[in-house]
Formats: sequence, structure tokens, C-alpha cells
Amino acid sequence: MAPRHDSSPGEALASLSRNGFAVVEDIFSPDDLREAEALLDQLFREFSSLQQSRRRGQRIVARDMATAAGEGIDQPEILYAASLNPALERTSLFRKCTAFAQSMTGPVTRAFDHAIVKSPFNMSVTPWHQDAALTRFRHLPRFLRGDRLHFWIPLQDATPSNGCMEFVAGSHRQPLLKHESFIRARGDSGWAASPGPDAPRVACPVRAGGFTIHTPGTLHYAGRNETAASRKAWIIHFSRFGSLEIALKRMLSRVPAPLPGLAASDRRGY
Repeated sequence: MAPRHDSSPGEALASLSRNGFAVVEDIFSPDDLREAEALLDQLFREFSSLQQSRRRGQRIVARDMATAAGEGIDQPEILYAASLNPALERTSLFRKCTAFAQSMTGPVTRAFDHAIVKSPFNMSVTPWHQDAALTRFRHLPRFLRGDRLHFWIPLQDATPSNGCMEFVAGSHRQPLLKHESFIRARGDSGWAASPGPDAPRVACPVRAGGFTIHTPGTLHYAGRNETAASRKAWIIHFSRFGSLEIALKRMLSRVPAPLPGLAASDRRGY
């Protein structure tokens, strides 16, 4: 099955309902991508200090997601990037994503976001999993969890060679799979599920300027980065109750405060 590229919110919604995922092209300009990338790069330059805050018993805001051993940090991930750097919510990229999501399902706001970098020649993968299976709300009926849209936005062309998204078509209509615990390369635990040998797996390459969308119940995966360039992605979850979720988590100290000292004019790469 080849992925179909959708150009409008209506087409994307139909694909999401039918397959559990959609591929959207030509939404962002190069300037949109550079603006967001510069702000995310600022956060990744603070990765070590953010990771140290976890070791002091504070909220988890940065972790190494590598599943294969290598030198240094292979797959850094920063949680709640737009909370750490609120300027991200003022970017053209974020505004265009929000408008697209709202055109699909009505009023939605950011409920969660994270950013991931896969370093060059990185043999680590993002194992098959369903987002809904990894949350504390997984046992609630769908109407109580609320419809959610998970946008996966690459900051460069995403290809099978550098770890584009892959989905199992129709998996969002099935019960959640059992996820097994595994140990990552740095000793942290993760969760993964098996799609089975006959599952209809679909690789979804997407050019810079586009993105994929999937549901919380869609089984998905991202492979190795076998190229000489970093593969960067910003993932944003939208929900009808997004702003409320963020507010409640902030009250419970589960959402980080803005990181002081970020210089918006600093555009060095990560």
C-alpha cells in the first residue's frame, strides 16, 4: 500500500478515519521550518542541563531514546518543548498546524509536544507502539479521552533512509495491543508492541514542508537514520481539551516552566 498525500483538511480527515494516518504536503515554507528549527536547536543545546534536572528528582523533560548502543547521545528527546520555549507557539509553523487541525475537527489546542533528533548514522529505531497504550488514560473510553490529532513534523525531508514514519493501516480501529517493556541503550525502560507478520505496514516519506498525522491508537514506528545528516522532528498533539490538560498538568508540576536565558537571535545548529 502506497501512502496517499492529502492536500486539504477534509482529505486528511478522511484518510485518518480510513487508515489511522494521513500524509500532508506543502504546508510550510523554508522560512517557517528555519524559524522553528532555530528555537528547537536552542533547547537541544541545553539538553545536558535538562537531563541533569531529571537526575535531581524533578520532572522528566529530556531523555535519550536510543535503542542501540553508540557514542554519546544518539537520540535526544525533549518533552513539552513549547512549554520550555513559549516562542515556539508563536511560530508560523505552529500557527499553521493549529489552523489545519482546527479545520479538521473544530476547536483544538496543544495538549502535548516533544522534539526528537536522530543523529547521523544512527542505528537506533523508534519501536512499534500505540501512543494511547502508553498514557494513564488508556483504560478510559475513547469519548472520555477525547479525539486527538498527533502531528509529526520533520524539519527536513523524511525518507526511509533517515527514519520516516511508518504505520499499520487500520490499526486504530482495533483494540490496543499488549506492549512489552524493554531496556534502552542508556538503561531506561521503554514499551513496544509487535504488529505481526501480516500487518499492512506503510512507510510514509514526506518532504520538508509537510507532515504526517495519526491517531492515538495507530500503531507506528520510525526506523534508523542511515544518512550523514541529523533527522529532526517536532511532534505536536492537539485535543479539544488541550489547554485544560496543560493547565492541570502545570498545577501538578508535570509541565515544565519556561527555560530562562534563551536568545531568540541565536541560530546555531544542533
